[in-house]
Amino acid sequence: MRIARHIILFVTVSVALFGLLALPGFARRAETPLLPARHAIQPREPSFTFSAQMTFTPVTTIYLPIVIDSKPLNTLEITDLIPSGSDEYVEITNNGPASQLMNGWQIVSVVGTQTYNFPDGITLGVGQSLRVHSGSGAVDNPPTDLRWTTGFIWNNTGDKAELKDNLGVVRDSFCYDAGCP
Repeated sequence: MRIARHIILFVTVSVALFGLLALPGFARRAETPLLPARHAIQPREPSFTFSAQMTFTPVTTIYLPIVIDSKPLNTLEITDLIPSGSDEYVEITNNGPASQLMNGWQIVSVVGTQTYNFPDGITLGVGQSLRVHSGSGAVDNPPTDLRWTTGFIWNNTGDKAELKDNLGVVRDSFCYDAGCP
């Protein structure tokens, strides 16, 4: 997305600059480069002539939107993963700079590819943490403790948790034992 913004900005600036060069009075003859005398390039007379009359042909103006994303992304982090016992859980912490609505966000257990989708309406404030529980003793006390399932999710020999945002981008991961590369 940021690359697209940079391309739009580049095209907009290029169109503006090259459009100015087409206006009368903006084009001028190249001057002798500023080099030491022994390296100076002698200017040559142009091999073309200008007519006394200049015409300006209007061109279509293209307006491209420039979108500047001034807000940095929130830093959400998997701060803990307890993979054993009757109450397994993954802890997510928001390190700021703003509250984060968790609609569309997911936690993925890479070994076994189980996916937890955060319920709509859960907001994680700056400096706050929440836990997503699984297992036979899984806690369910929204908005700080959410139950994924009463089944066991995390592989005892190793696994990797991935936190994905609402666009499917992995924002953080946490691995243990054989689940680590």
